[in-house]
Amino acid sequence: MMLRFHKLIFAAAVGLAALSGGARAATVDLDFRLPAGSSELGRADSVSFAQGSLALTVTAGVQAFGRIWPWAQVTRARSGLGVRNAFMDGGQIDGRIGRDLLIFSFDRAVRIEGVGFARVDSDDDAALFVEGGTGALERAAVFDLPSGGWLSTLTLDPAWFGDLFGIGAAGWNDDFRISGLRVSFEDGISATPGPGPFGLILAALGALALALRGRGARA
Repeated sequence: MMLRFHKLIFAAAVGLAALSGGARAATVDLDFRLPAGSSELGRADSVSFAQGSLALTVTAGVQAFGRIWPWAQVTRARSGLGVRNAFMDGGQIDGRIGRDLLIFSFDRAVRIEGVGFARVDSDDDAALFVEGGTGALERAAVFDLPSGGWLSTLTLDPAWFGDLFGIGAAGWNDDFRISGLRVSFEDGISATPGPGPFGLILAALGALALALRGRGARA
């Protein structure tokens, strides 16, 4: 009877271990370009995207006077996403009247591995913002965009990790759109640190097995 019970504990532990390790790494390419003839051209306070189990909300802001202001809307076009701020500038991400930026809010932590840009000139730079200790976006890096004409791709190595990012104009003479993002994430893993429920159950089963083995040895 004791041997049979030990076998049951072992089978349960193996099954739970398999479940707890069932999370997988997923890579998603988000394409913000609109097809020709689309009726979605225009601007909005926010734009939402979903692909698989990943959800994203995009809003716009303006860098001015040392902070980020919500005086802007997201624009959509066939080449991707841009910004139209309250000062009535153009619909691309530029730095002519305040430095425009797009704010990307994911429903989970992701790694941004690449950014697609459109309408890039030879002198365009992009600023990357990440969430700081206060919860606000802080400028973390500036990238010289590869000039590829209509479309250009920037690979981030190493990738940046988090659930809130901003990408915008670094200077007054920058002017571009964002055509897409490549992100990766652990699909199925809880954001709560620690052993999780499966780990706790495994620990309890292990303790029970040890107790029963000790009891059997004394018998």
